[in-house]
Amino acid sequence: MTRDALPRRHLLRLAACAPSCHAMARLMGAAAPASVATGIQVGSGSLEVAAASFDSTPPLGVPAPTLGEKPVVQEIQGPLGTRVFAIRQGDLTLGFASSDSSAYDPCRKRLSEALHIPVERTIVGSTHDHATFAPPALNDMSAGGFGRRFYTEFESAAASLPQRFERVTVAYGKGIEETITYNRKGHRADGSTYFMREEDRAKLPGDFRGVIDPIASVLRFDGSDGVPRLLVTHFTGHPV
Repeated sequence: MTRDALPRRHLLRLAACAPSCHAMARLMGAAAPASVATGIQVGSGSLEVAAASFDSTPPLGVPAPTLGEKPVVQEIQGPLGTRVFAIRQGDLTLGFASSDSSAYDPCRKRLSEALHIPVERTIVGSTHDHATFAPPALNDMSAGGFGRRFYTEFESAAASLPQRFERVTVAYGKGIEETITYNRKGHRADGSTYFMREEDRAKLPGDFRGVIDPIASVLRFDGSDGVPRLLVTHFTGHPV
């Protein structure tokens, strides 16, 4: 994995017309593509981050995204979590959340309100875990309901971010990972295609992976004491 210090000037910039695609990519200070150059807003000054997290493990019995006679969570093998963080440079702030649940728009709205920024400057992603609870589990807003607990804790974590900001330095690293995912579009000899599952892949010669994006990247934000305050990772793949 390579590791490089990032330039201090213009570390944070936002393509106002497409923030979800370019917000993190612009951290490296590169010029924006011509297609999104109009409306670029650039941060200046010291870079700051704030981060918080909470346990979002559901109770047994909530809906599960599976088929069968009883499509509910029947066993939990490990804790699930939700992480919120914000990156600020001058008067430009971006809010992020990464969760083992899928609650995109409601979480973006809450991040926006907590950080006092437009919702367009928030990005929410999930681990896309097929072995977690189904989104309807978050609809239970009754007293003691899982949805109510999740959003209450999300709001509390997001509200704590403005008080958590501290100055950081940032470094970037990337590596190549070609063994944990594969292109699931199979091609037959007659030119037709099919959805390739693992049992199909095992029938192909060699260790088939097809055309994938193998880059695994990491952003590391360190405090003044050199201790990491935030690690942001990215890898393009799908549960297989």
